[in-house]
Amino acid sequence: MSRLLSANLRRLKINIPFYIYSFLIFAISILFTSKLYILMFGEYLPVEDAIMIASALPAGFNALFIGFFLGREYSDKTIRNKIVVGFTKSEIYGASLITTSLVTTLWVILWFVGCISGATIAGAEYSMESLIVKAFVVLFFNLAFSSGLTAVSMMVHSRVLCIVLHTQVPPYLITFALINGSLIGTEGAFPPVIKEIMTFVVNLMPMGQWFFTSVDYGEVLYPNPVLMLLSVGVIVLFTAVGIRYFKEKEIK
Repeated sequence: MSRLLSANLRRLKINIPFYIYSFLIFAISILFTSKLYILMFGEYLPVEDAIMIASALPAGFNALFIGFFLGREYSDKTIRNKIVVGFTKSEIYGASLITTSLVTTLWVILWFVGCISGATIAGAEYSMESLIVKAFVVLFFNLAFSSGLTAVSMMVHSRVLCIVLHTQVPPYLITFALINGSLIGTEGAFPPVIKEIMTFVVNLMPMGQWFFTSVDYGEVLYPNPVLMLLSVGVIVLFTAVGIRYFKEKEIK
């Protein structure tokens, strides 16, 4: 697998969109937390909430990047060639997942450094300890999201279809999380068991974690360690399903 991973990283080094997106994540993070969030939301919004709103940047750019990056291996027959020379499908999938996870981790770091830099430039007050803990939550739910994008990209031949799925499905999931999270706080609207199920689903979804971490809606979200554990579960689930279907897939 090390040879496959090295090949992916070499491709990454010459991938122009990767550098463009990395720059945009860093630049937008600085601008948003130094000036833009005040213009958009007013001074009543705490800078820590603005930083968490911007934590969607790595996921947003991953929705554009992963499908193109991995989909290219189908279009130029790279995956078929890897199988011909003796690599297993599990190795190919594993190398792809590690690559997308490394990109996601880098982009989360750029988001965090950019946001802290922007908040410092603006002279805003924030708790570094609180933000570091939240940053780990952000890292894990972004890794969970990218594992889902990776699974779709490895199971679907068409780059166009991947991009459509990656960009069109998440907004519906965010809406679903928002509606269900809002209904959880409605007194007497649902039986306790149903409310527990709805709460679990919202906490399980990366989109739910992002939204309610951003608005600091404590009565919906579980404690941070539980959120990270749930994200690990999502990663394992997507990876297991992705590998299974990728193994069964006929590579032409």
